[in-house]
Amino acid sequence: MKLAGLMRFAALVAVRRSRADWRMQALVAFGVLLAVVLMAAGIIYSKALAETALRYTLANAQPQDMDVTVTAYQPLERATFIFTQQVIDETVRQPLASYVKYGSFLINSSTMYLSPQPTLVLPEAERPRGDLQAVPDLREEVRVLEGRLPGLARGEMEIALDPLGATTLGLSIGQRVYAFSASKGDQQVSVPLRVVGIVEPLNTGDNYWQLGNRYYYSVGGQTRWIAAPLYVDMDSLLDRVGTVIPGLPVDFTWHFTLRSDDLRATQANSARLAVMSAESNVKARVPSSRWDTKLDVILSQYSTLLTLARVPLFLVVFLVMGILLYYLFLVAGLMGRLRTSEVAVYRSRGASSWQVGQVVLMEGLLIAVPATVAGPFIFKKDGGRAGEKAVYVRNPKYKPRNEPASGLAGGKVAKVDRVEWLTLPDTSTQVNALINGEVDLVEIVPPDLLPLLAKDKNVKVMVVNAAGRQYAMRFNVLFKPFDNPKVRQAVLYALSQKEFLEANVGNPAYYKECKSLFPCGSPLESTKGWDDKISGNVAKAKALLAEAGYDGTPVVFLHQTDTSGHNNLATVAKAELEKTGLKIDLQPMDWQTLVTRRAKKDAPDKGGWGAFFTSWGATDVLNPVSAAFLNASCDKATFGWPCDAELEKLRDAFSKETDPAKQKQIAEAVQLRVLEYPTHVPLGQFTTPTAIRTNIDGLLQTPSLALWNVEKK
Repeated sequence: MKLAGLMRFAALVAVRRSRADWRMQALVAFGVLLAVVLMAAGIIYSKALAETALRYTLANAQPQDMDVTVTAYQPLERATFIFTQQVIDETVRQPLASYVKYGSFLINSSTMYLSPQPTLVLPEAERPRGDLQAVPDLREEVRVLEGRLPGLARGEMEIALDPLGATTLGLSIGQRVYAFSASKGDQQVSVPLRVVGIVEPLNTGDNYWQLGNRYYYSVGGQTRWIAAPLYVDMDSLLDRVGTVIPGLPVDFTWHFTLRSDDLRATQANSARLAVMSAESNVKARVPSSRWDTKLDVILSQYSTLLTLARVPLFLVVFLVMGILLYYLFLVAGLMGRLRTSEVAVYRSRGASSWQVGQVVLMEGLLIAVPATVAGPFIFKKDGGRAGEKAVYVRNPKYKPRNEPASGLAGGKVAKVDRVEWLTLPDTSTQVNALINGEVDLVEIVPPDLLPLLAKDKNVKVMVVNAAGRQYAMRFNVLFKPFDNPKVRQAVLYALSQKEFLEANVGNPAYYKECKSLFPCGSPLESTKGWDDKISGNVAKAKALLAEAGYDGTPVVFLHQTDTSGHNNLATVAKAELEKTGLKIDLQPMDWQTLVTRRAKKDAPDKGGWGAFFTSWGATDVLNPVSAAFLNASCDKATFGWPCDAELEKLRDAFSKETDPAKQKQIAEAVQLRVLEYPTHVPLGQFTTPTAIRTNIDGLLQTPSLALWNVEKK
């Protein structure tokens, strides 16, 4: 039958069947329409319920609990302030911009003693004191009672006081005093101050004056002394005081207010996760910082309230679904009886209702695949919390091999009943927890914290992965300037492994320079062709860039900031390569953002990238086949997408060769080819120290941490 005839026949059958069964089809259509209407009503009601629950939760929460306050206890230095401000912008202001708005900012110094007024020279328990405070937009928040607001002046630094502070200190307009640090106690190192104004807050209850629930105007009460705020110009505080009293401790405080009117129920969970992520990033990147908010707790309470409020809705939905299912089964039965002739045809071909039922039953059973017992420990799904703790318990059904454990092989005997794996973003917190006996093991200890552990006789340090890891810089060869092999060759000459290792590891006991594409200490180690590379040869790099015709196109560096031992890789590369004339656009981000972005093939100025930095386990890059960055199969290659037929030909030859000597020759050929067509730059090898309590025994030497054979005494 021709296509046109087949289409006419199909149309005729459809028309006749519709005429014959129009009542049944109308009934089905009505049921479908009813289901759509009921489900739509349920969705609308659910959204309205969610919004109502959110508004109720926010209305019953304390306003200050919903705000976000970040305080960093730092030395008074402009460079430190600028860096901390940048980190707060990257980790708090920008990620939370959809949920909070910038409220206010304060710099306040540690306690300062004043002299030489007689009222100021009293016993220390009674001596009036104050702190220097720089508050932006002071003009809009105070009423000037006398004089004027402080500014940036030559000679002595200008200050303003509130009336209580001026009265208690016995100071008036025009008087001069000297301020020196109470913590340092050196009166010879002081800052001259001159009173230029008496002011009072327009609204002392405003968050502007209560950052972190702390009062910044004069307070007395039951104490025998008074703390008087000394309002100063911000530039005067940063530049002049920081110069006269180097290292003066100060608090940098940022306050953000929740956009409660703009927050929607659909954003609540993402807002909670964003707040938790921001807190983690701040604690990881800003030392001696404090995070103050209950917004994540409030939003969690909202989720609980919403779940309880939706219980009646769920019951209604289940009731409606039951009625609809009954309706559809009824219609299906009626249609089945109307199709008895068709059913007879199916049965004539060997298919019975019982057999059809068996098929459906088997499909259901296949969905519920039994769990497979695979190892000495079982992950306890309900024992932890994502991002905070994972719990593993001994697997009672697992039968280990009857032989000693040997790395990742041998008998895997679980000698403890339970393992809790905690995620603590701050490395100092990890080390302190180990020293205090709150944890038994810290997997990776930054070398700069090892001296703390060396003093504790209850802690021992070892290297679990003796083979270590290899730092690497990965090129994106799709876009300028790294689409030109000459530019990539220039990078090979310009970079210095030692600079990367010093900046990211620091302790020579845990790193080594290795001018081999394959790990030093491995069978394929070779420096052939690489002796003069990655040694910081700026002159040679400049010559290659000139030969390549480099036109000043900036290179976008993806800079991970939250991974210990890796967060200085991009910054070192930027400093090294800018000496050659390459322009670098350093874009900071967390590791998860980097992982997402490096998979994009967009142009660098459209959200793509030019290079990123990472590390590989030495066991991952032992040969040309296993090393992912040597895959040069164009679109099939991993991110960076190198495309070189010669390199692929050598990798294929290596995979087919069985003679170790010939494999070594092919590996050296690969290494030489990478000099002509660079895919990445090896930046040195390092190992990571692991610290454990001395009552822990049996930790094995493995490429990755293995917890079988470990026992706690």
